Amino acid sequence: MAGFRPSQDLVFTPLAVTGDDGASWSAGVLDAALADVPDALAAGPAGRGGMLALLADGTVQFSARGGTGWTTLASRRSVAATAAGRRCGLRALTAVAFGPAGTPMVGGACTRAGTAGVFARAAGTWRAAGPALPASLARQNVTVLRLATAADGTAALLAAGSGQADSLVAGWSAGGGLDALAVHGARLTVWQLAPGGTSWASIQTINVPIQYGSSS
Repeated sequence: MAGFRPSQDLVFTPLAVTGDDGASWSAGVLDAALADVPDALAAGPAGRGGMLALLADGTVQFSARGGTGWTTLASRRSVAATAAGRRCGLRALTAVAFGPAGTPMVGGACTRAGTAGVFARAAGTWRAAGPALPASLARQNVTVLRLATAADGTAALLAAGSGQADSLVAGWSAGGGLDALAVHGARLTVWQLAPGGTSWASIQTINVPIQYGSSS
């Protein structure tokens, strides 16, 4: 599956799908423009089918038939109106993905500090899918940059804060618990949330020497 984000005079998204590892491609139909984010297009787990597309107008489209027959699954407004969306203060959708079991997921940007906007579709609504964040990020606004799914879970790349004070946080499931890497300048902090735990613990801090300006 491949799609192109609109640019210059291109106002729609050409979409093509392959079922033989790229040996041949067939044109799909998506009469709209993909959002200008890396994870605007997602395919379901092998054998389950389904595709998700995040559009430039903030709606999420779903196709159960390999890129044809698209229907609207959600919008920023509909996700923001849920209990999980209100807790986040959702201002934008920024990524789509399928969970390991084929559950549709969306990521977004929250206006409520210390909240990661990752949501999963369940029982006809959108529910918070975490992760909870370390206390050091409790006062930072968080945006989901990427969502990626493997057989054992979903990983998220988050941006916390803004400007020179921003941090990148990568979080993923690990044996039932959660690990998170937080990067700020030259300092890397590894946080861990134990299974059933309610608070994060810093388990490692590494100061990485960076020769600023060395590229010149």
